[in-house]
Amino acid sequence: MPYLEPNAHADAQSDAAIYNVQPLAWILGELCQSLERALQSVRDFAHAVQLSEAQALTSLDVHPVQAACEQWHQAQGAMEVVSLLAPAQVLQAMQACVNTWSQSPGLCTSEAVAALEQSTAVIIQYLQKLLVEPDTSLLVLLPAYRTLLEVAGEPLNHPLALRCKPWPWLDVRLPAAHALPYSKALREEMDRAVLAVVKTADVLATQYLCDACLGLATAQQELSVRSFWSLCAGYFEALRIGACPYDAYGKRLTSRILQQYALLSKGQ
Repeated sequence: MPYLEPNAHADAQSDAAIYNVQPLAWILGELCQSLERALQSVRDFAHAVQLSEAQALTSLDVHPVQAACEQWHQAQGAMEVVSLLAPAQVLQAMQACVNTWSQSPGLCTSEAVAALEQSTAVIIQYLQKLLVEPDTSLLVLLPAYRTLLEVAGEPLNHPLALRCKPWPWLDVRLPAAHALPYSKALREEMDRAVLAVVKTADVLATQYLCDACLGLATAQQELSVRSFWSLCAGYFEALRIGACPYDAYGKRLTSRILQQYALLSKGQ
């Protein structure tokens, strides 16, 4: 199956969703300074923890932790005002990482500090790149966000838990395929194929699902539904050629596609 190609209508929709960078340009310098100050407070506290004996940890001055949280909270608010919800959410996760340090300074580990340093650098790089390339993908924030949640003891349930800009349903130019209507027989075949993919990442089953989703997309008139099945076809193609890692999120997504099939086949 050849790669799906966006058409002119899709390009127009994508351009309409590009972020307006002017408000960000006004506050970027101050935002970066706030993030750097917060990170320095974290480093100061981490240094104090390293120098303290275990029994003296509870008497440490926690003002650096409070100062860092205050800086992050203010930066989060500024980002939300200019509609930068995803990096604001990463800042919220950074606050969650250090909220327990005041009561339990021992949780201020080198791994936690490294995660905060990495996240600060990623956010600043993302914002700076956004000024030059307004369509920069926020997915660059995801690895840091995932690490922060793990440090905070709140594992990421799904990558899309990181809020993004409004989702534009894009039309794509589909390869020639036989249109497949919803049917009980098709659902049963897809059930078996999904089971094979989830259990063993079976290549033939992945190819079948790719072709089935392409057929479903070809049969649809509604843009959002056609785009959904086009995305599913592309996803299974990516699995087949090894271009997409098949981790726990991938297995969960594969199963949820069947749930969506059940809803769409009922017109929901």
